[in-house]
Amino acid sequence: MIGYGRRILAEGREVIVKLLELDPGDKMGSKVLLDVLERMGMDDED
Repeated sequence: MIGYGRRILAEGREVIVKLLELDPGDKMGSKVLLDVLERMGMDDED
């Protein structure tokens, strides 16, 4: 299951990157989603 989840995240990232290519002004807010995906799995530093 872990491999499946990583694959889904990787595919989601590819979709967001493509959306940013099609919407360079980021009117749809894709950069926010990409930032969230990139932060996933990072340790919280309190």
